[in-house]
Amino acid sequence: MTANKGLNKPVVGSTGWGDPLNDNADYIDAALGSFATVTGTSGDITLTTDQVRVMCLKSDTGAFLSDVTYIVPSAVGGQWIVQNQSASNAYNLIVKNAASGNSVSIANGQTRLVYSDGTKTFFSNDQSAFTSQSLQIGSGFVTAAASCVGTNATVTFSGGYLITVGQVISIKGVTPAGYNGVWTVTASSAGSVTFVVPATLTAQTVAGNLYYGAISGSTLNLSNRGSLSGLATQAEAVAGTDNTTLMTPLRVSQVKNIGIGAGQTWQNVASSRANDTNYVNSTDRAIMVNVSYLQASTNTSYLLVDGITVATGKQSNIAGGQLLSAIVPSASTYKVIINGGNGFSTWAELR
Repeated sequence: MTANKGLNKPVVGSTGWGDPLNDNADYIDAALGSFATVTGTSGDITLTTDQVRVMCLKSDTGAFLSDVTYIVPSAVGGQWIVQNQSASNAYNLIVKNAASGNSVSIANGQTRLVYSDGTKTFFSNDQSAFTSQSLQIGSGFVTAAASCVGTNATVTFSGGYLITVGQVISIKGVTPAGYNGVWTVTASSAGSVTFVVPATLTAQTVAGNLYYGAISGSTLNLSNRGSLSGLATQAEAVAGTDNTTLMTPLRVSQVKNIGIGAGQTWQNVASSRANDTNYVNSTDRAIMVNVSYLQASTNTSYLLVDGITVATGKQSNIAGGQLLSAIVPSASTYKVIINGGNGFSTWAELR
């Protein structure tokens, strides 16, 4: 029989090849499209010849009582789609070859492509080949705490999800910033991961978000150059300082047309304004302020933004009109001080 799929090999010159060849056809058919459900919810399970012949191995649907290990017989090589369909996410499905301590671990709800060379076991689509840049889809998990023992960093996070050893994770927004980046998990438990950082760090003071591998639906790992996390908000697009979020066509359009006057209108706000009084631009855009007044003397009048005089007006002759005008950034304060005369005659804002 062949080593990997147990196909019959009739002796040359023998008769009665019919049944062995028919059996071989069934075995090959199973390898190309059949599946086997492997029963058992705890401990080690050595795969049978019939089980290693199929294309897909599905776990028991019952709740695992511990990690379950599928053992591929020594010297048997092959590739299988392996599905962990346990009713509980507390334990993993592990696949290894009897000839080696090497193994791969599959979290609850995951389906992975597993390869054995007859001695060792690997993920056929091993994410370690894409360890550099992660594109995070979704909000991820909020980091509850982060600490270091030497260069081994441990981060706990919301949701209690089990991220398996070998998964690539991405962390963003944590203080100290040394926790942020793309890492490979070296140890884990439900709601906790450990990974190696270049230097020891102090404990987390500001929480951030943790994202993990593309196969789970939250991270696509591409290269070692940082991470792209989620979609930019309008505020992030306008600020133009975040280099880790993606711009949609809508956000591009919003930024493209973000100049003063785009989507804004002149508004008469005179009835809600007073002389020498601070106001705040509470919009998320810069606004323009125009104030006209009648100068009844040679006094100087002012327009201040964040306490800085940005415009002045003064008549050299008695009587006459003046205009104070300035652009006021978002969240800035502004006020007009008119010295002498009858106060302002118009106050309009482009907002």
